[in-house]
Amino acid sequence: MNISASLLEIAVIALGVIVMLADLWTPSAYKSWLGRVSAMGLAAILLGSFAMEVTEPIAAFG
Repeated sequence: MNISASLLEIAVIALGVIVMLADLWTPSAYKSWLGRVSAMGLAAILLGSFAMEVTEPIAAFG
């Protein structure tokens, strides 16, 4: 299994889990920041996807 082919999906899922867990323990006064943090995390993942070097098509399983 080639983990680099699934890296972006894993990063988005990890960000989602972190944001949902943070939502459980964040006081209601600070919940407006969760949306901003989520957007910044997705933007970081997007920018990181441009930095990935792919030389040939990769199959995740095979």
